[in-house]
Amino acid sequence: MSIRVRTNPKFFRPAEVDLLIGDPALAEKELGWVPGTSFEELVQMMVDSDVAIVEEAVSGGYAPPIPPE
Repeated sequence: MSIRVRTNPKFFRPAEVDLLIGDPALAEKELGWVPGTSFEELVQMMVDSDVAIVEEAVSGGYAPPIPPE
């Protein structure tokens, strides 16, 4: 069986984007959506997740993951 996939580079996006800025105003205006998590809460969730990953690795006898530079 042969599978072929055609891609178009015009739709590619960089793996790392230097700056991402979002504004939920349109979603709030059009959909009535408001964020249920503050920025500070989101950051805390992300830190807690990273800490849990490192703790799991260390408790399993593995070296913790090294973040990319």
